[in-house]
Amino acid sequence: MRNGKSTVGDAKSSSMSWGPLIVLCIAFFILVFDTTAMSVAINDLVVDLDTTISTVQAIMAIYTLVMASTMLMGAKLGDMYGRKKVFLIGVAVYGVGTLTAALSPNVGVLLTGWSLIEGCSAAAMMPATMALLASSYPNPKHRATAFAIYGGIGAAGAAVGPMLGGFIISSLSWRWVFAGELILVVVILICSRMLKEVEIDASKRPSMDIIGVIISALSFVLIILAFLNAGSGLSIVPVMLVLGIILFVCFKLWTERRKRQNKTPLLDFEIFKSKTFSFGNVAQMTLNLALMGTMFILPVYMQQVLHYTAVETGIYLIPYSFSILIISFVTGPISQKYNNKYLLIFGIIIAAIGVFVLQNLFSGLEIVTGSDLAIGLVIYGVGIGFVLALLGNMLISAVSDDKQNEGSGMINTVRNLGNSMGTALIGTVLVAFMFSGIATGIMTSDVIQVDESKEEIIEGLQDYAQKMEGEHAEIDLSQYPEEKVNEFKRIVYSATQTAMKQSFLVIFIILVVTLVFAFFIPGKKKR
Repeated sequence: MRNGKSTVGDAKSSSMSWGPLIVLCIAFFILVFDTTAMSVAINDLVVDLDTTISTVQAIMAIYTLVMASTMLMGAKLGDMYGRKKVFLIGVAVYGVGTLTAALSPNVGVLLTGWSLIEGCSAAAMMPATMALLASSYPNPKHRATAFAIYGGIGAAGAAVGPMLGGFIISSLSWRWVFAGELILVVVILICSRMLKEVEIDASKRPSMDIIGVIISALSFVLIILAFLNAGSGLSIVPVMLVLGIILFVCFKLWTERRKRQNKTPLLDFEIFKSKTFSFGNVAQMTLNLALMGTMFILPVYMQQVLHYTAVETGIYLIPYSFSILIISFVTGPISQKYNNKYLLIFGIIIAAIGVFVLQNLFSGLEIVTGSDLAIGLVIYGVGIGFVLALLGNMLISAVSDDKQNEGSGMINTVRNLGNSMGTALIGTVLVAFMFSGIATGIMTSDVIQVDESKEEIIEGLQDYAQKMEGEHAEIDLSQYPEEKVNEFKRIVYSATQTAMKQSFLVIFIILVVTLVFAFFIPGKKKR
């Protein structure tokens, strides 16, 4: 239960305390940076730990699975033992995980430190982070500013991650990415006194729903696995998706039974009666789908086609990340003057315009360079900055104080689901059009006379497409004369242009869907 006097005092305070925001933003940055920075270290991990690309990608996927599947449990622990306490324990355990990962002598230890220990601790940290942010800033104006900056830090961290991670990896080692996170963990723990604990009424302390944890975890694991393997062609993928949805329905029925028995459910579905929370979460999921899809295809394009390094890729993404950061600082005050629903709609429209500009760049025959993308990325970043700066506050404010922890857990679970869907869906579109374009180009070319069977060519192209995610994809052209090599490169570039254009078209459609859901969010009039 919250202390009424301190809350009223905080609400009346005219000056905003920046300490809690800084501490919580550092924590959020670590969690976002961890995955994006290490995505450019796949080759180094393969060499140093004597493993394969698929193994490293599996470890990264398991990290996402562990975090998403235990998020609701982490949120409930905050309700049971205190948000600040669970947050700090999560931070400390995360430090153990990142230290273990930094010292990994083999992939088994890396899996334990990164995927398991960090994954579980991140699930405890993320819900508590949002709940602590909400309770630290009861003043509506301060809360709007805090969540705007918080959302901007997360999105900008995703864009800056490859550049900063690439710089650290190329200058030092991938191990220093984890070591750097450990330093930030120490900073958070030292500055933790800036955070205030939310008092818990011992008579209303909830219990842990173990069966609910198991059912929900299995549900989220199956759903996310289905999307991560969407482009694999495995017949079991639809089965996993259907089973995941069935288990989620079972989870809902189980929580209703718990409530009828006057027992604490893992998640109270009553929070979805709020149209802001329900439609806002769907909009958040589709938005993150578009966001992570963009952050997947652009680095792939820059590194595979333009042959940029990770650092160069990050530099060309600066217009996007800086736009988000700048907008996040100005959106908070603006949101106090205008209806947030319409600001949200405005942001989505701006983001869609940015994607439209990016898509048109790939309509011509000329190869699009990193500098060509700048204007489109600025427009896209401004739109995304508006939306992310508003959504977090709108969602958490739609939940009552005593439900903020589990509300935060659901918000972050949905965010992770959207991230997984974005990488899988847009990645599949990109690779599919690349593969199709190259195959069609070779088969119809008058210059390249193919001696191999169609099956051999397709197998080689599949290998090419699969390598695009983890390393510079190369096809051996040494057996062909220069004329045929140039023709093949032309075919690859043409296929790439088409694949990027179609990928951005899908992202544009996703943003239109997000816009539709945003219209269903109730608009609150300012007093």
